[in-house]
Amino acid sequence: MRKLLLLILDGWGINTNLKNNAIAEANPSFWNHLVQEYPFSALHCREESVGVPKGCLSNSEVGHTAIGAGRVVPQSAFAIDEAIQSKAFFDNRVFVKIQEHHTASGGALHLVGLLSNGGIHGHIDHVIALLEWAQQKKMDNVFLHLFLDGRDMPPMSALTLLKKLEPFLNDTVQIASVCGRAIAMDRSETWERTVSAYNTLLAVQPLTPLLISHAGEERFGASAMVEMSTMNVTTYIEQNYAEGVGDEFIQPARFCDAGIQDNDAVIFFNFRADRMRQMVRLFLKKAPSAIQQHIMVPKNLFLSSLTSYNDDFDAHVMPFFPKEIPKNNMGEWLSTKGLTQFRITETEKYAHVTFFFNGGQEVTFPGEERLLIPSLGLANYASHPEMSLPEVTTSLCRVLTQERFDFVVCNIANGDMVGHSGDLTAGIRAVQHVDTALSKIVSKAEACGYTVVITADHGNIEYMEHEGTPHTAHTFNDVPFLVIGQNVSLEKNGYLHQVAPTLLELMGIEKPAEMTSESLIMTK
Repeated sequence: MRKLLLLILDGWGINTNLKNNAIAEANPSFWNHLVQEYPFSALHCREESVGVPKGCLSNSEVGHTAIGAGRVVPQSAFAIDEAIQSKAFFDNRVFVKIQEHHTASGGALHLVGLLSNGGIHGHIDHVIALLEWAQQKKMDNVFLHLFLDGRDMPPMSALTLLKKLEPFLNDTVQIASVCGRAIAMDRSETWERTVSAYNTLLAVQPLTPLLISHAGEERFGASAMVEMSTMNVTTYIEQNYAEGVGDEFIQPARFCDAGIQDNDAVIFFNFRADRMRQMVRLFLKKAPSAIQQHIMVPKNLFLSSLTSYNDDFDAHVMPFFPKEIPKNNMGEWLSTKGLTQFRITETEKYAHVTFFFNGGQEVTFPGEERLLIPSLGLANYASHPEMSLPEVTTSLCRVLTQERFDFVVCNIANGDMVGHSGDLTAGIRAVQHVDTALSKIVSKAEACGYTVVITADHGNIEYMEHEGTPHTAHTFNDVPFLVIGQNVSLEKNGYLHQVAPTLLELMGIEKPAEMTSESLIMTK
């Protein structure tokens, strides 16, 4: 058995076009050395090869699931799209439960989630399908609470999507509130953001400016000081655009008094879980006590979500499409072999090297240990492209020196999180920070007897501008796969779902039968 370190460079794709390419423009000397000197393969990580619908971008959740599973794992969006197309969606058991609750309680229906066609966290087609169901059933008092994207889509694109919803809007179907996703979909436990959006959903207090940590470093809109009753949704968003505030950072605002109240039903329509958990925890009274004690939670709510957000939530939030766990993923298989493993990253990507790498399970396998390095908690990391990488690097090198673990996984978040800023200058600096970290980590790993594998989950930072506009979304580009410390020959091209079988072969461990993908190592 040979020890192995897996480094996942989040949002680090391959782009032969050097323009607007932060990796190429940074000209990272150590990274370039690795690519030139060590076995290298380019991996496809898009669409059907990672289980997402054709035309939809992949994401960190999907990428880490594929890396750890060693097979194609069909994602929830696939199942939802197929159900809508076949009309089976409209017969889902959750709709029956919602109708029963509505009949018994007489409450309203609230649809809550991301307005986007990026296909990363949610899709407008799913919102439209929900509205079609409500229309078929003649549901009255239906309210939309829309989180605006601007991250997996162009920064100012919400108005185009809102037009697609207009045919469904009337006196009984209304947009009740909007909020930028940086506030409503925070996952770094910056609770003042989540609480601000939550209170807007409930319409329980007058809007106030968001309390922002690291003052002056986050570009949030200031328009929340305006009395919302005098504006419609379009005017409010246009005013933010005029102030230079994109969709992602628009302050929460409500446009009617219909907040979520006692006896109502709620459908959270994001299909990706990680950026909805904090919000749902407030509804379930599972937030930290210092936060929850100041929060009002309506009584007798029926809560549902398109997919399962957390194993602990399912008893209280009914999923339309329960998740399927890939059996004997990388972490589980190593554990059954009695081997030790360690997962490390900063807060922004903690769920990815744990929950998603383990196949979407809230489980720590026997022999698995973890270390979470706190993130800075910024909505936009352009001002701090180093993020918490120095601390991650120091801690990882300390763990490697101990030589206690057979398998170590580290996510380096900068490529994705800074890539989402669309700021090329910041992206270049982020790449330089990653290059410095890689030099230290690889050197330490080799000295401690580890084989080092470097790959990525999807592209981002290698394409930062599109036709003069900041490009904040992921890309369809291939990602790198390098092996340092073993003289092997790799297939020139492969797929992200081949990573786990390759890692096992490098470690000298047979793969489980459930891992249907093949190793990237060429047999001689």
